[in-house]
Amino acid sequence: MDAIPGRVFYGRVGQVRLNATITQNVVTYTVEVDIDNCDGKLLPYLTANAEFETGRRNGVLLVPNAALRWNPRTDQITSDLSAKSHNQPFRPDHGSATVWIQDGKLVRPIAVTAGLTDGASTEVEGKGLAEGLRIVIGESTREAESVERNPFAPQVYRGQSSGQGQGQTQASPDQTPPSSAKGGDKGKANR
Repeated sequence: MDAIPGRVFYGRVGQVRLNATITQNVVTYTVEVDIDNCDGKLLPYLTANAEFETGRRNGVLLVPNAALRWNPRTDQITSDLSAKSHNQPFRPDHGSATVWIQDGKLVRPIAVTAGLTDGASTEVEGKGLAEGLRIVIGESTREAESVERNPFAPQVYRGQSSGQGQGQTQASPDQTPPSSAKGGDKGKANR
């Protein structure tokens, strides 16, 4: 509440009015929230930023949402799965999701069922999933310094910092393992 800085009000949805208004193709519904206002600080028609919690679960496994979106290349999957798939990517059953677990320099899949999410992390459960597993959330790539320069732009001398001179080679993206995060942290899933 901008009019009352530093104060948080808690309430419960009392009514959702179904007489929607449309402004610039945005549909808006009026929601009445029942709040304890015994001190009279809240006045009619004040604007508030509100967060609505639609569900809560405690003691669940959470993974970053990036872990549910990432898919490996075939050459990144453990050899036993790659041989079975005949160069086809791993596909989970319909209605489920997959997280990829770091297995040395390769990855292996674990089929999971996704639950509540807060937009950054998602509740997951699945056979073989445990707290503390290193799940893959993306790949770290190190690209060689190959900056395209505009020949017509003024050239600015920036000096040469130690270790970054010409001729220095860097690892190719194929040599770097997928980046991972310690996943499966037990926590609260709110939505």
